[in-house]
Amino acid sequence: MNALLKVVAVSFTLLVASLTPSIASADAVPNDIRPLLHEAQKSVVTIYMRSALDENGMSSGGVGSGSIITPDGIVLTNCHVACDSMFYSVVVGDKRYDAEFIQATGDGQMRNDTAFIRITNPPEGGFTAIALGDSDALEVGQTVIAIGSPMGVENTVTAGIVSALGRNGVSIHGDIQHDADIFGGNSGGPLLAVQDGVLKIVGMNTYVLGAGKESKGLVFAVPVKTVKFFLDQIHADDYDGTLKWGRLGVMVAPVDADTATNLGVPADRIRANARGVYVNKVVPNSAAAEAGFRPFDVILSFNGVEIKGVEHLTLVVAQAPVGEPVAAEIVRGGNVMTLTVKTHNAWTPIERPTAEPYEDSFGFEVAAPGTPPYLKLFADKLEAYEGNMLPFPMIGKIYNGSPAHQAGLHGTGGLAPGMFISGIKVAGQPMMPVRSMQELMAVMNHLNSGIEFETITFMVMVAPPTPGDEPNFTMVTLTPKAYDGPAADAAEGDE
Repeated sequence: MNALLKVVAVSFTLLVASLTPSIASADAVPNDIRPLLHEAQKSVVTIYMRSALDENGMSSGGVGSGSIITPDGIVLTNCHVACDSMFYSVVVGDKRYDAEFIQATGDGQMRNDTAFIRITNPPEGGFTAIALGDSDALEVGQTVIAIGSPMGVENTVTAGIVSALGRNGVSIHGDIQHDADIFGGNSGGPLLAVQDGVLKIVGMNTYVLGAGKESKGLVFAVPVKTVKFFLDQIHADDYDGTLKWGRLGVMVAPVDADTATNLGVPADRIRANARGVYVNKVVPNSAAAEAGFRPFDVILSFNGVEIKGVEHLTLVVAQAPVGEPVAAEIVRGGNVMTLTVKTHNAWTPIERPTAEPYEDSFGFEVAAPGTPPYLKLFADKLEAYEGNMLPFPMIGKIYNGSPAHQAGLHGTGGLAPGMFISGIKVAGQPMMPVRSMQELMAVMNHLNSGIEFETITFMVMVAPPTPGDEPNFTMVTLTPKAYDGPAADAAEGDE
């Protein structure tokens, strides 16, 4: 093992859903739904996250929900749950597992708001995966069920009905609106419906409009059709780490009957539900510019689909095959014509936090009494202590992505700059007191003498107490690990 030590609240929106039977017998909700629920709950997880460290060496945590969709542990959740986090702890039943980020669809506008993470230490035999259903088969008024962790209360079940379908929101396939109560922590959890006699995922609960009673019935889920759209890309043999959905590059406005007449749309193409849209602006260097679109062109259809309005065009373009020629039927100056378009990719890669190289197996530095880092962190206490410093070694810098950063994700307390180390324990050994730098070094030398251990527990003073008060101690357990990140790999390659 490398040298052991170098010396020197997210709240996510719940979307849940009252009971109405669906029509098809195979999709009817049984009188006793408990057996179906018990099976579905095996695949619903609670996700605890920890963000990258800020400039003060602190990180924030949060809780969200997700669904295991493959036996090897791929978890479906929201991008706004997973994308800004560095570490994940996934609770399945009564057990916790580590997980890693795979891919996400979100961009600056959180478009599609879908992310996939993978459990890195699955049990032998894998997990129970929940089936992906058919969101296109949903009907308004149909019963839907949500499972998640509102306010961190794991595996909470609620039910309601589909309020509307195809709402313009975050999904390229139109969002599912459903009836729901509102809590935090259920983002990323499944929206379920009975299909083929079992509960299947038909959507992923994502966001809510309004607050409190005003939001009743204004809860939205990404349809599972969108999830499949991206999951199929990830599983494709030619997957290169890039996700794809189409962007045209025009600003458009709706076409009413008068506008259609003024722009020369033939009378036989003016219909109440599909008049198309007209172009206000063509974005330079866009797919539309390359195809020859001009202002005041009326787009009647795209890739064989008649355009019903501005929102509909966005959805149709997004689903068109990126980079492949498709036909756009337009009206220009009273003439109907066809342009060939190759849409550009609208996906923007997620900027993920990266680990910092660290030189030991813990990923934090220790500040000795009197050193500049110690004095900086202890400055507000010096006057209370009449200029005297506590003798305990102080935790100084914590490295992003290190075991010290990750400590506490699985339920124990975490480490933070300014804490004082007062004891160290490993399995099979008594708690070894640390009251000075000399004792810390003696303990480290003892542990380096051939003692084998998988985890190490630090007893730390959370903050120096006001003189005369009792100190507050806590235990923090971490798993030592030498840095093996990209910087180390690059260094090895340079040699």
